[in-house]
Amino acid sequence: MTKCLIKGGNVNERLPGTGETVLHVAAATGARDALRLLIQIEGCDFLIRDNCGRLASEVAFVVGNDPAVARLLRIKERKQAKKQGVDLLRRT
Repeated sequence: MTKCLIKGGNVNERLPGTGETVLHVAAATGARDALRLLIQIEGCDFLIRDNCGRLASEVAFVVGNDPAVARLLRIKERKQAKKQGVDLLRRT
């Protein structure tokens, strides 16, 4: 995926089968350098849910075991949702 992004690929492209984006993968694996790059890319959609219905922040917290990254992504999600006029509801 990184090579795809360097060549101008779609940062929001979803993986077949899981529906994850590169943001989800970086959040799950604790790839903080990749996350720093991704959050700076204009057009990065923080509101995409994978096929399990999880946002990248949820993946960071549950799979990546990284509350700090989860908190940062949650802030990005809220800002993007507010800007788009989207009601961001958490799953229970």
